[in-house]
Amino acid sequence: MKLAALLLVCLPAVEAVGGGALRFGGQQQVLISPIPGPGRTDRITIEAWINYKWQFVRHNRILSQWSSCLAYSLFIPWEDNESLEIEIGVLGRIRSSVSIPAAIWVHVAGTYDGRFVRLFLDGEPILEVPASGIIPDCPSERIAIGSDQGSHCFLGMIDEVRLWSIARTREEIARDRFRVLHGDEEGLEGYWRFEEGEGQIAADSSANGRDGILGRQAGTDDADPSWVAQGAPILEISADDVEPPLLPTAGCEVCLHGTGFDPGGETEIRIEGRSAPVMSATEDRVCFLAPPHDDGSLEIEILTPLERGIASLQYRSLLLRGDVSGDGVINLGDPIRLLNHLFANGTIDCQDAADGDDDGKLTIGDAIGVLGYLFADGLPPRRPFPAAGSDPTPDGLYCGW
Repeated sequence: MKLAALLLVCLPAVEAVGGGALRFGGQQQVLISPIPGPGRTDRITIEAWINYKWQFVRHNRILSQWSSCLAYSLFIPWEDNESLEIEIGVLGRIRSSVSIPAAIWVHVAGTYDGRFVRLFLDGEPILEVPASGIIPDCPSERIAIGSDQGSHCFLGMIDEVRLWSIARTREEIARDRFRVLHGDEEGLEGYWRFEEGEGQIAADSSANGRDGILGRQAGTDDADPSWVAQGAPILEISADDVEPPLLPTAGCEVCLHGTGFDPGGETEIRIEGRSAPVMSATEDRVCFLAPPHDDGSLEIEILTPLERGIASLQYRSLLLRGDVSGDGVINLGDPIRLLNHLFANGTIDCQDAADGDDDGKLTIGDAIGVLGYLFADGLPPRRPFPAAGSDPTPDGLYCGW
């Protein structure tokens, strides 16, 4: 085991995947059973990743509940074949004036909250229009991906389709478009990831079990879209081989293994919006310096120019008692930093580490104790010492930002 500043290296494994998708040739679709219940009143969100082929002869329908009864539809209209449009019952067609790039993966979304219809491209709003009214309830109308159960079929690839019975915010759409959802999120009515790679079933990854069938029937037919191996830039990350998954208070070099990282210096690690120093990066590994943080569940965000992933780990602070600076050793700078905190409003990342006698309070006695240990053969700091570990005493002190 390589020694780092806190005598520990954490190696959670990371699997980065683009996943599968479905290719629609202009005559294909995925059909989903109607969603039962009283309809979605005046709240809806439709999201998807698309990679469409420009063609001036068709609506590129992404997701619709519409045949004889129109509830909603998100599509690229044939009139200009470049903008994004949403159609909701009596509200009619609402179109943006922003061009949607063709032949590349882009994320599109449409929302309605009873007051406004909004359209989004790659997490950014491109249209907001005042509107009011109830979304029609079409209880017997099936949902279609890639068509409207008619002639208006999609030409290109579709991935990561999400249907919500709530109006998601700009922040939620931007944050989650690169993430794999858990499936039990509030308001998630359907979530089709197209990861199967074969067969006639497009599984619903939400908690509702609304699986779709390819084409017009359970068997194969000419309305079946085709499976493709490489889909939207969704980065899925896990750390299951770390038991328990630990991250130290500070100073530990954490290496994430996977694919799709950028060795050119463009990989960024963020923890709660703050960047952590990246020590090295290759295409299949990125190493960063773990910052101080409170104990508990922690999300690590990995960003590259094209992809974003989230690793959820259980963070348990590891500290070396007396190491106020968090550099893995105890020296004169540690009591000086504590005195600066006590008398000159200096900051300390890990208060537990500065509490040399482990009495749950930071006092001048803690600084004197460390000085005595360093220069007068005094008693050593309390555990964890001389190796890093967890604080054995519950108190009001913490290690964190």
